[in-house]
Amino acid sequence: MENFFSNFAFTKANIKKLAFLSGVFFICAGILVFGAVKVFSADNDAYGWAWSSTIGWISLNCHNSEAETCSGAVYKVSINPANGELYGYAWSDNIGWIKFDPNGPFPDSPGHSARVDLSAGKISGWIRACAGTANGDCDSADRGDGWDGWIKMGPIEFSGTDYSVIFSSNILNGWAWGSSVVGWVKFGYGSRPDDPPNAINLSVSKLSDGYCTTPAHYFSWVFDDPGDTQSRFQMQVDDNSNFSSPEVDRDTLSSAASQSVLVALSPSSGQLGYNKTYYWRVKVYDSDGLDSGWVSGPSFATEKHLYPSVRFSWTPSTPAVSADASFSDNSVCYDSANNVAACLGAARVWTFFDATPATSNANPAVVQFNSSGLKSVILKVVDSTPEAYTCSMNKSVSVQASSIKWKEIHPGE
Repeated sequence: MENFFSNFAFTKANIKKLAFLSGVFFICAGILVFGAVKVFSADNDAYGWAWSSTIGWISLNCHNSEAETCSGAVYKVSINPANGELYGYAWSDNIGWIKFDPNGPFPDSPGHSARVDLSAGKISGWIRACAGTANGDCDSADRGDGWDGWIKMGPIEFSGTDYSVIFSSNILNGWAWGSSVVGWVKFGYGSRPDDPPNAINLSVSKLSDGYCTTPAHYFSWVFDDPGDTQSRFQMQVDDNSNFSSPEVDRDTLSSAASQSVLVALSPSSGQLGYNKTYYWRVKVYDSDGLDSGWVSGPSFATEKHLYPSVRFSWTPSTPAVSADASFSDNSVCYDSANNVAACLGAARVWTFFDATPATSNANPAVVQFNSSGLKSVILKVVDSTPEAYTCSMNKSVSVQASSIKWKEIHPGE
């Protein structure tokens, strides 16, 4: 089994995740409940379900409900009331049988299969997925491909603290850990709830003007779980398809189904760089804490270089009706290496509203406005690179009434 501590960092954020995944035990009137997993004194059999975000639902008894007849195979997990040992099999539709009393040698301490310490109130030991063994029999050697099938029920200690299942005030809380393959296993369902949620319709886009207004990409998805709501999401963006070192790694308690990420020339943490291909994925959680697992969105590429920065000025600052107003293009463009470069002058386009002329390619452009008030002026600029990135700016110009004063002169004066 992979070393536990090499696969999980006990940060404050991850401890919160552990708390979020807690299972529960109850002992009352001869009934032992393992998170809602019930062991009845009459037959000592367990009932209920466990959940792993990587392998899905795990059934502890083919008779979990009266409607289930065990027609396919008879299986169950039971407890020995004399010594607390768990035995028998659970079933996962994704990885098959899981044995609760596998034979050793065990991968680490404790050197025994799963058992409940009835006096101290702790669960310790190991269970094993049969699919992790060479012969699929739960007891043979490892498959040799990095997964051995072992799932640790406890203890799981770090810095002197036991994070596994502990009994206190008639309640046991804790987690089972099955390496990076199985991950955390939550024992806490007396009946199988609805299926976990899903994230669908994943998309990534830019604003309609590219990077002119804001150099950023916008990520969205649709939470799919009828009758439930999203309680949390995780989103990662990485330039490696294996997500080994994500540039963006967000974990948020929110129902939001969209996020934006800035693109920068010298990206800081949580930002993207120019001229790179990125991969992204999202994981969503429902109100019960069940998650979709990682769902990948379409890969995308950021733009090759900076977009033009459109700027213009005019004189006079408040032109008069029918008087000349001069507009100067002060825009900055960039080459493919993000160096400042000349814009493509021939592609420059001025658009003047209620003015003569209405359009121009000149720099400066001289116009006369036809009436007073606020008038829109638009400048479109194109850079000189093969990509021909194009940006526009719209400004309002205040035009005053004509300053010419007329005086009536009578004949003979």
